[in-house]
Amino acid sequence: MTMTQNQMRKYHQTPLRHIECKRKEKYYSAAAAQLETSLQGLGERKLRRDSGMSNIVSLVDRISLEGGTAVLLNEFGFLLSCFHQVDYLMKDQTRVEALRGVYINGRAARIDPTFFASDSEHDLALLRVLGSPEEVEPIFLSSQELPQREGVEYFSFANGRELSANFGQVCRASYDVYFPTKERIDSLAFYGESQRGFSGAPLFNQRGELVGNLFGAGEIDGEEVNFATKGKYICALLQDVIAHLQHIQKE
Repeated sequence: MTMTQNQMRKYHQTPLRHIECKRKEKYYSAAAAQLETSLQGLGERKLRRDSGMSNIVSLVDRISLEGGTAVLLNEFGFLLSCFHQVDYLMKDQTRVEALRGVYINGRAARIDPTFFASDSEHDLALLRVLGSPEEVEPIFLSSQELPQREGVEYFSFANGRELSANFGQVCRASYDVYFPTKERIDSLAFYGESQRGFSGAPLFNQRGELVGNLFGAGEIDGEEVNFATKGKYICALLQDVIAHLQHIQKE
């Protein structure tokens, strides 16, 4: 579900940064190394324009029947999405049993109940899906600010059902979205289609790097726009997750 400016309230009542690993896993070291590679960006690599499309997952709560979007970051099953879609897990972790990640081929997979990371200040959540596909396209991130009028592409599940590829254009490289609680999020604002279920849609630049995560919609100067968490905040959360995984591995 995509949030509007009038709905962005309750998830700011939780700790701003939260990382939880309930058990030590053998894959943590390799997963941390792969996330570090993703944070280095594309460099000289070249990707197909639609390379990230096969990594898009529909995140579905079988109790509320609400659906959103997430992106599979690597073969270890890490899913990036919006915190407001799964904030209830902070209070009732048993609800994870009703959460499913549905791949583009229609296969549904359970969510790992032992791992959860979030940055509620920037509406980010990192989950782990159990049984990721054998072939996962590499996702590379960029923390660079996008210039105004830059073209972007985002993939999402409208209403949790149909996968769509969407194109947009940056209208504000930096825009403060204010909440009823007077809190704000430093966001990227861009023109483009928005529908129910778009929350969590990954935003890619023209090189194919992940540069944002769509979390809501609203208006600027009377024009409808989408808001996305900037890539630098995604990178910051992943850096904390990497450090946490490495620390657990050494214990």
